[in-house]
Amino acid sequence: MPVEPPTPHLEAWRSYLHARAGVSDADADALTGQLVDVVGQLGQAGLSADEAFLVAVKRLGGRDARIRGFGRELPGLLWEGTGPGSRRSGAAVAVGFAVLAGLAVRVPFLVASAPPGSAPGAATAAVLGVAVVLGAYLAVVRRRFVPGVVATGLGIVVLLGLVQALYPFAPRGQTQTLFLLHLPIVLWLVLGAVYLGPGWRAPERWIEVVRFTGESIIHFVLIALGGGVLLGLANGMFRVAGIEAMTVLDSWVLPLGVGGAVVIAAWLVEAGKSVTGSLAAVLTRIFTPLFTVFLLAFLVAVLWTGQSLRADRDLLILMDVLLAVVLGLVVFSLSSRPSAAAPDWTDRWRLVLLVSALAVDVLVLLAIGARIAEWGASPNRLAAAGENVVLAINLSGAAWLQLGFLRGKRSFTSLVGWQCRYLPVLGVWAAVVAVGFGPLFGYL
Repeated sequence: MPVEPPTPHLEAWRSYLHARAGVSDADADALTGQLVDVVGQLGQAGLSADEAFLVAVKRLGGRDARIRGFGRELPGLLWEGTGPGSRRSGAAVAVGFAVLAGLAVRVPFLVASAPPGSAPGAATAAVLGVAVVLGAYLAVVRRRFVPGVVATGLGIVVLLGLVQALYPFAPRGQTQTLFLLHLPIVLWLVLGAVYLGPGWRAPERWIEVVRFTGESIIHFVLIALGGGVLLGLANGMFRVAGIEAMTVLDSWVLPLGVGGAVVIAAWLVEAGKSVTGSLAAVLTRIFTPLFTVFLLAFLVAVLWTGQSLRADRDLLILMDVLLAVVLGLVVFSLSSRPSAAAPDWTDRWRLVLLVSALAVDVLVLLAIGARIAEWGASPNRLAAAGENVVLAINLSGAAWLQLGFLRGKRSFTSLVGWQCRYLPVLGVWAAVVAVGFGPLFGYL
């Protein structure tokens, strides 16, 4: 079975190469590609990921003197963080940052004297606060601190905070809602740069951010499900005892838990990569065909009934959300797939998913265009149209490359590279909507 180098080992390898004089970015990419290929071959021979990585480094070190020094650092890397003391200290750090993240969610609403989720300004402050705490946690535990990246990230956070504070958004207006919806996308790119540290400029490294994000979401959802059950039981038990606890649970326990779960999910990903990676691969294999069948069924239903989409605003919103989820599923499935593996049925399903998603995207884009032509432009309509154009370009390129990969004319790295290089496009559009649509539409 093909294996890939463990993520911490691969990151240490790349950091070592970038720190070596005489190793250019192109050389580092080439050496990393050779390492991944050798590890994949050894994995097919029956070696574990750690064993294959050790042997691969030994082989490459025998060919290239520039990387022999890494072999001397490898024993410590393989044993790093395996002791119970290390795990306990890592958990303590995560809990400390989780408490800060929970307070970052609760305090803004406490200051605003508003229930959690009811005040846009407080909601923005909460999101920005959690992003700062999570970024600090990643910088501390991953030891990839780059002053320029951190300073730029803090500058973006301050800018977004000033936008919320200074823009005269209309209460419950469209531009306020669009700002809140696109804020996490901009912050995700900032946190991705902090996560990668010195390697943030290399597009292919961003697949690690995608993998980390997807696995963190899996953990967050599991924590949320467990937390929801616990809150329900707690409320029921206190009610039986004659105590009304729901106000405290909603006002304190829930926001503290949401903020803390973000950091704990990140810690669980870093602490148990191999387990989560296996789960992620299984989930993508399950949901890729399910989403494909659903989209195909929707297309058949629309064509069979001749139903126009433009009259149903809620349906268009749901379809945009679905397409965004599909794109996330596609990218995450690429990140969890061994790059050395031959094309299989999951790759064929992915092509059908991309084509069907592109067809749905075109239908939605036509419906939005018809609404703009009939009722004029609005912040929501233009934002939706722009996002569908951005998605259509991404899906078209991904489908073309996926077809080439299945036909043996494209490498798997070209699929990953397309998605990684496209991430800034998503970030730029999100920033334009978040920062530019308010002044453009008079803060409606």
